[in-house]
Amino acid sequence: MLCRRDLLICCLHFSVVLSRSFDVNCIASCGDPSVDALARVVFGEARGEPYVGQLAVAYTVVNRVRHEAYPSSVAAVLAATWGSQKRHEYETLDIPSHDVAFNDAKQQLNKEFLSAVMAAREALCACAPDPTGCAVSFCAGAGCLQDNSYYIATNKIQIGNHNFACRVKASGK
Repeated sequence: MLCRRDLLICCLHFSVVLSRSFDVNCIASCGDPSVDALARVVFGEARGEPYVGQLAVAYTVVNRVRHEAYPSSVAAVLAATWGSQKRHEYETLDIPSHDVAFNDAKQQLNKEFLSAVMAAREALCACAPDPTGCAVSFCAGAGCLQDNSYYIATNKIQIGNHNFACRVKASGK
């Protein structure tokens, strides 16, 4: 979807030059609304975390797009809700003050905003390795590390203040 030259231009726009080799396998282009939407989630869920933690949160969305149990687009993954009150799975999307903070940071082009955008772009185009390996779940506690009747949590790791887990189908399901 995005060629190497376009990705380099996007990265240079944010004063980041990727000196490593990578295969561009994007699920969104630089101008795609998915970049901004994913950056919003990274900003709200992982602001203040080390960059690798922000990248890990971004990859949970990308990994969900590629996982059989989740919708197959960034927009649909981010729109997914749960419970009778229809809360977003990415809780930051239900907190209006996080919208305000993100929009303020975006207007100022501050470091937190630029870091969130870079993590979103690197995850969407897989130009940085996924620090989680395959995680579709993350949490500040241990809830995301628990198995459920349909999926087993695997590859459990902690990055910064978050725990991450991959999910594989429970046998017989």
